[in-house]
Amino acid sequence: MAFFRRRVALFRRAPIPLLAIAAGTAGCIHSSAPVDSAGLAQRVTAQTLQTPNAVAQPQIAPDRVPEVKPGAPAASPLPGEDPLTLDQAKELADRVNPQLNRTRETVSRAAADERVVFADFLPSVSLSHEFDAVTSSTGFVGVKDGRRFVQLPIRGYGPGTQDFQVLDLELRYTVFQFGKRLARHDQAVLRWEIARLQTERARQAVGFDVSARYAEALEAYATRAVAERTVERAAEILRDAANLEKSGVLTREDVLRAEVQVADARQSLTTAKSGVHIALAALNRAIGITIGFPTRVTEAALPIATPQAPAPEPRPFGLALEECLDFAVRSRPELAVVQKAIQASARGVDSARADYLPTIGTRATGSVVDGVDVQNSVVLNAGIYVKWDIYTGGKRAGVVAAAQSDVRAAVAEAQQICDTIAFEVHVAFSNIVDARDRIVQTRTATEQARETLRLVQARYNRGDAKPTDVVDAQTALTRAEQNANNARYAYLIALARMEFATGVPLSTLLSATPAPAPPAVLPKQPPAVEGKGPPG
Repeated sequence: MAFFRRRVALFRRAPIPLLAIAAGTAGCIHSSAPVDSAGLAQRVTAQTLQTPNAVAQPQIAPDRVPEVKPGAPAASPLPGEDPLTLDQAKELADRVNPQLNRTRETVSRAAADERVVFADFLPSVSLSHEFDAVTSSTGFVGVKDGRRFVQLPIRGYGPGTQDFQVLDLELRYTVFQFGKRLARHDQAVLRWEIARLQTERARQAVGFDVSARYAEALEAYATRAVAERTVERAAEILRDAANLEKSGVLTREDVLRAEVQVADARQSLTTAKSGVHIALAALNRAIGITIGFPTRVTEAALPIATPQAPAPEPRPFGLALEECLDFAVRSRPELAVVQKAIQASARGVDSARADYLPTIGTRATGSVVDGVDVQNSVVLNAGIYVKWDIYTGGKRAGVVAAAQSDVRAAVAEAQQICDTIAFEVHVAFSNIVDARDRIVQTRTATEQARETLRLVQARYNRGDAKPTDVVDAQTALTRAEQNANNARYAYLIALARMEFATGVPLSTLLSATPAPAPPAVLPKQPPAVEGKGPPG
């Protein structure tokens, strides 16, 4: 009966263990992953025949949701039926591009890591509960004859059955670590700032990719238009050659030559149509929308002139190479990134060296002991402690050496980044100069080819030229038009590359005025000799 009463008291005094057991049997914490299988599949299978509302909607970054004025319609994450300008395409990519949204999450992760490190500066409070049931068979417990002290069991438990619970509330605070916590926090803050700068550079990279793909889409449309005109001209020549063959003016060889030109023109048109589809798919991918979405592009609001006949000379780029390099030094986020990376690595060395020194902290504990056949008590304990690892088998030396290696690697990476920036600016500037020269040259070549075709066509109409002569003139004009289109859109891509290489918006680069040339220094005149004029 006494044993039964003890068991009843045991369960009455242990509500927390029973609650823990019940919670454990109920299951562990488990969060469902936000996987939208249907949405991912639809993003892959969406076709151009679908209407814009039927295409899978891209995910917008939470901090990039556009503000909607009262009474205004909400902005759609997909372009509408109107053509998409280059600036609109870049703004849309800034909101929905998955790669850019993934990069932005690194900033959130770095901010969370900084919060974790900062927690080391604050005290920690923990609560623990322990329940024990002990059955012990011990020898003599008490004071033996002739002795002055009580004889206790080895483990401190008396004979018989005992059950008790202990509730502990502990407060810990690390007072001083010789700069280790501060170094780790500085590292976390620097990594947070690096993540923000890298996100800005990723945004610029996405903008450049969109600009390049946009120019390629426009070039694909221009190539298709040239191919269509070539097919029409070739078909007209073939009809004339067939009629003249029937009249006995031309031979079968001339007709076959015209038929070959028509076949070549149709093959080029097929390739051009395929190029338009591929270019639009690449543009959609760069923006971050469904690949099969029927995006429309336009020549409006481009930083280059609209093509005309004859093509106009491109707007001059008013900056010298040295000025572009200066813009890059002041605006490229990578320069700030590498400097902060070196600082973060240096603080890592400080954190590693602090491990050689002791840790000073305080601890306060309150305990409540309650049970059966035990001495119930309330214990309050507080104190200060010093922990010093005397020997760790070379671990600390290895950590310091690794941190110092990180510093040297960060310095080398900074030098590599600087070389890369200079190289990218040089390449972008050379591309601009090359594209401008090609535009001027192809403009002249196109005008000459167009005039040649007009003259040959006039001779052909008078009967002084063969269809083969017209075919040759048309081929030369087609080649000149294609070269003109390539040069024009290469200039647009070169401007976008300069924007990416300098980290400065293109509007700022185009509006910048070149620095005034230094005044010419005239050679000093020799002093005049008395009786003689200046040297002649």
